[in-house]
Amino acid sequence: MPTLKQNDPRTRETQFAPILSDAEIRQDLLHLHHEISYPSKRDGDVLSRAVAFWTERGIRFEAVTDAQAYGGRGHILWNLVTFDMRKLSSKLTLTDHPETRTITCTLQVDTRFQLITSENRAFFDVEMDAFETYLRTGGKAEAEWREYRRTARKGLIRLLVNITLIIIATVLGRLLVMWLFR
Repeated sequence: MPTLKQNDPRTRETQFAPILSDAEIRQDLLHLHHEISYPSKRDGDVLSRAVAFWTERGIRFEAVTDAQAYGGRGHILWNLVTFDMRKLSSKLTLTDHPETRTITCTLQVDTRFQLITSENRAFFDVEMDAFETYLRTGGKAEAEWREYRRTARKGLIRLLVNITLIIIATVLGRLLVMWLFR
């Protein structure tokens, strides 16, 4: 993890946000970066609303200032056994830019030991879209989540069928080899 210095433009002059540059992004790291504009009329602090949304999604915030929040969820050991994308080792950085009325959200998901399918990737895209909907309207993006769950179920069934077929083919192949060389 790179050490960031005071006045680094990637951190808006804070020291606790380990945002990776494009050159530092590993191949086994899923990097999602969104800049979301919000209306000038704000009910409450946008960053605190963003922190509340992500806390509900399982993020544990380690540091929160007036302009930035940093946290994570999951653990690398979950990467070995889980199908739940929320349990993968992830880091989240939120940065509020009140002068431009935007908030930057960077989610970095460690995908080591995982097979990330298109449905798995879609989970993070829907999560970011739900975040944007929440900031702009306060809604929960229920329709998007319903559609995602429907699509993800089909993808999981396809994956399980493929794994089953591979296992059957392997067993039959082994039996054939044993029969041929007896």
